Amino acid sequence: MLRYGLGICRSVFNRSLNTLLFNRFTTTYYSSKRILETLCSNCKGKYEVLYSSSKHVNINKYGCTNCGKLIVPLKSLDAFELFGLDSVFDIDKDLVQQKYRELMKIFHPDKSLGFDENISKHINASFKILMDPFERGILKLYLHNDTTRGAIIEKLDSLPIDLNLLNEVLQVDEKVNNLSKVKEENKSEVNELIKSYTEQINTCINLLKVQFTNEPLDTNAILHELHKLRFYQKLITKLNNWYDPVEV
Repeated sequence: MLRYGLGICRSVFNRSLNTLLFNRFTTTYYSSKRILETLCSNCKGKYEVLYSSSKHVNINKYGCTNCGKLIVPLKSLDAFELFGLDSVFDIDKDLVQQKYRELMKIFHPDKSLGFDENISKHINASFKILMDPFERGILKLYLHNDTTRGAIIEKLDSLPIDLNLLNEVLQVDEKVNNLSKVKEENKSEVNELIKSYTEQINTCINLLKVQFTNEPLDTNAILHELHKLRFYQKLITKLNNWYDPVEV
């Protein structure tokens, strides 16, 4: 009887320890790889915790290597959470790319773990959001204001049109339409325009970095800067399409 009681106590202790270890692993950064074996709540089989670990990569327990059941509902995480980043506008893009590679090593559709392919789509979409300063800014705003992307875009679209920016768009449209198909004499002119608008984009990004650190957050000022950023991004797209026209 005593042996049976001790067995129960040991079992309870082990479950508590596993819970403690899981919580620790999912919130802590380590400098070396570690493996933890545990039981799947779905198939009851033993499996190794799947995570990436280095001083740069956040540890995440993803799912069972036997049946593919996810432990963490990744599709419910926003881009910052999914990549284990602080919710800040000014991010380390090299770190984002590193974490993207780590995630895709596990969730790429070609892998044999049986995970839903929509997870890899969510990872790809989140990666694009983080790498695009406009989308990253929109994400920051709707998380800060506890609303939706659609609501923020609606506010953005309702802003008064900047006539100077609109005029620039019309001028670029006209210039691109008047330029003949890619010829050497026109390349330098287009390159100069791309360089100019890239500088404008960098100016917007640097200002947004400052605005997103201000307390309290000035949503309207940020929206106006994102509005300009979107215009300049569209201009760059138009000019790049001159080199590689999109067939309709």
